[in-house]
This record gives sequence, C-alpha cells and structure tokens, in this order.
Amino acid sequence: NFMKEYWPHNSILNNQSAKVPTSDIFAAYCGAIGNYYSSRGFTFIKSRPKIRYETEDLFFDMHFWSSRKNIAGSYVDMEIHLDAGSKKLKKWMKQNKIGRNEFIYHLYPSASFEYSLFNIYGLTFQEFEKLINQLDIVIDIIRNQLEIDDNSKFIDNIIQNQRGAIDDNLACYLAMTKDERLKEYINSNLTSLTASYLLNPLNLDQLKLFGESK
Repeated sequence: NFMKEYWPHNSILNNQSAKVPTSDIFAAYCGAIGNYYSSRGFTFIKSRPKIRYETEDLFFDMHFWSSRKNIAGSYVDMEIHLDAGSKKLKKWMKQNKIGRNEFIYHLYPSASFEYSLFNIYGLTFQEFEKLINQLDIVIDIIRNQLEIDDNSKFIDNIIQNQRGAIDDNLACYLAMTKDERLKEYINSNLTSLTASYLLNPLNLDQLKLFGESK
C-alpha cells in the first residue's frame, strides 16, 4: 500500500532514462516525499519544493534543492536543508526595518544522516523508504527534542544548543518577545553578530532598546 500510494508503478521514478528531463525526475522525487508528509500534518509546497510543519507562530521547513549541473541519464542532485523560523518575526522585522529573515535555527545533519546531498537518479523504492526513515528521525528532533510545538521550550532549547542557532535572527526574536536574556545573548555572541553583514554595533544597540521597550 505504501509503495502504491507514494511510488506508483507508472511513476517517472520507475521509468528513468536519459530521455527523461532531470527536472522531471527531481519534481517527481520531491512529490513522493511531499505526498508522504502531507498525510502527516505537513504542507507540501511545489513551487520552491519544500515541506512545512507549522504552529501558530513557529514553523519548520525542509527545503529540497537541486543543481544546474545535473546530467540526464546519470546524475540528479538533491540537497536537503532544514530550517525553523517564526512567522511573527518576519512581520516584526518588516515593521521595524531591522534584521535579515525569519529563520532562527538551522538543523545541521549529523554524521549518520546520509541525505543532505545525494544523487537521486535511479534510486529504488527501498532507498526512498530509507530516506523517509531518516527524515522521520530529523523531524522527531525538531518536534520532540527541540519541542517546536511550544514556543517557549523551543527557544530555551535552541539557546542551550547554540550550534544551530542563527544568531542575528534569534537576537531579533528575543527583542521582539522582550526576552530578558536578550542582552546576555548579544554579549555572548558578539563576534558572530558583529560579523553579520546586516547587524552592526549601532543596530545591536537598537535591538537592546526594542527589548527594553514596553
């Protein structure tokens, strides 16, 4: 049943050849992933292919990218990028004319995650199942370990696990929510914040003021 629903017999994925455009193979593979997760509470966005899980404010995007250097009949690149962000932050940045974008966390693939960059040409259904199993593990990290369904717990967790925090955007989020940890976060991450091409010492001071204002 699983195979029939997400990998039907007449799919391009079962009939790959040098005559099939690489863009069609990429789109079909994204579609198979998207259809699977659409039945599990995600939204599949085809235009710039990704799946999205969202709460009232926070969201988690799994982006699917490819390359212009694909080779018909032998190579179709797929890259998977994993980011979490805030819908309210995007609006706040626009209103206050400060900050870069709404993404506050990037999940770096672990050594055990084989699919951050790979060739999807000729992959079998069994390899697709293996990919889904690994993506489920990644989603479990976001939902159950980092607890994205709870804004407060998610922010607590990514501050504690700073490897994936996107420092300038997260500082803006702390300013938007008037989080008492803002000044400490800025001071602790001053090197990365001042290295940003959009944040400088002047608007770091401005961020602190946002955090203090009522």
